[in-house]
Amino acid sequence: GEVEKGDAGITTEIGADRSATNGTDILLEEVAPQRWQHVNTRKKYGYWNDFTLRSEIYEFITRYMEFSGRPAIWMPRLADFDAHGRSDIQNAINRFGGANALCKKYCLVPFQEWQYFESLYQLCVGLKAFQKTYGGDDPDVFPPLAEIKECGLVDLYYLIQRNGGKKIIARRFDLLLPADDPGPKRPTDAAERQWGPFSLDFALELMEHVRGKMLDVRPGDPAARLPTPGKIWMPSEQELLREGERGKRMAGLVRKYGGYESVARRVGLTHSSRP
Repeated sequence: GEVEKGDAGITTEIGADRSATNGTDILLEEVAPQRWQHVNTRKKYGYWNDFTLRSEIYEFITRYMEFSGRPAIWMPRLADFDAHGRSDIQNAINRFGGANALCKKYCLVPFQEWQYFESLYQLCVGLKAFQKTYGGDDPDVFPPLAEIKECGLVDLYYLIQRNGGKKIIARRFDLLLPADDPGPKRPTDAAERQWGPFSLDFALELMEHVRGKMLDVRPGDPAARLPTPGKIWMPSEQELLREGERGKRMAGLVRKYGGYESVARRVGLTHSSRP
């Protein structure tokens, strides 16, 4: 088909589906059906400095966001730079202190921070989609793993395993295991008492709210310059209340489900003592 080439060495077929899938922390070519052409990106001696490295990273991850559907303030893995023809950026990152140090300096979220949150988010998306398509009469029952595999939902199956398995996830999101499963079913289980009541629907709504806010931010924007960069923060009560009626409802649910610190742990967010 007809081909177009972007400034960052991206080559894609025009009209290709550029939407993200339900996978997580995977290489970019597994997320969208485009290929990044490997071109000679070797720079002249003396090209790399703090300004050029910052600019190159910002340009790369802005285009990365367009194809992956992830926020442009999330630093890709170093392997993603190399896999898509930009080993020069990867080498420069290593020369200038490493990814974590540069994330703090450039107000980006490092891979180790966002991949856990994104994995939980994609897990909730997958569980909710399964419930809508294949679920039974009770949406609060965790779907049997055998049924998930029989439906061909391999990504969802591995997300469950990656995040601790069905019993841990059932406790985290307050889901019951099927009646014939030996897992936790009663609130007398000690681990269940530690988590308490919760809602998969609310977990997904909250994570989509946080993720959506980050999708609106571009690298270098003032909104990305948090007091403690490199974290994905649980919204404070004041921040939720500024969102109108929906925010008020969400704030009420946060209090219902144990408060801001407890809910933050459930959904992979960093809690702050901000009011």
